[in-house]
Amino acid sequence: MIVIDIVSILFGCHFTAETQIMSAPLAPAKRAYLNRDDRRAQLLECAATIVDREGWSALTMVSLAKEAKGSRQLVYQHFSSVTELVRDTGDYLFQELRERITLVFSDSGMTLRESAEQAARITFEFPPGRAAALLQLMVVPFDEGNELSAVSRRIRKASTAVAREMLAAKLPDWPENARHTLAATMDMAIWSLHLSVSDGITDKESAIRTFAWSLDALVRSGQQEIA
Repeated sequence: MIVIDIVSILFGCHFTAETQIMSAPLAPAKRAYLNRDDRRAQLLECAATIVDREGWSALTMVSLAKEAKGSRQLVYQHFSSVTELVRDTGDYLFQELRERITLVFSDSGMTLRESAEQAARITFEFPPGRAAALLQLMVVPFDEGNELSAVSRRIRKASTAVAREMLAAKLPDWPENARHTLAATMDMAIWSLHLSVSDGITDKESAIRTFAWSLDALVRSGQQEIA
């Protein structure tokens, strides 16, 4: 009887200890070490993911910390305010799109119409939430002293510059101010296509084709003026 009690106690203790070990909460996994630049890039990708999924209004220091599985302190080490976070996320989104479009514009074997049509198509291939977020930023009216407005203006200028570089190669005989105006017109026309499609006015393919032949007509008219 004593032996049975001792065995029971021994097994009971062993079982209890094992259960405690198995049921003890696991220590949270440590965040992988990244250098400052890589960590910032990771945070910006997380911010872009939030904006893609839920829009600009969802992007806060708290939501970014949660998405990145980090702390607010970590976020504040890279962004001093929400305004700075929005600004840098906008730049990050634009740079991602710019890299894709620049590859098309640098193809010397494509005509102006082909390049412009392909650039428009690339904007539609961009994740819809990210494209919508960029469009929202680009249409903010300029207001002196408004930081978000300054972000919008900078992105518009950068976007137009991409088209202007392409036009310098495709239309070398055009005056610089004429190329600049055409670049700005092209840029805003491409983004207007997204509004037309999202509003149900037209479909993507029809919008892109219309943009392409409209640009052709505009360039022909400009060539006549220059001649």
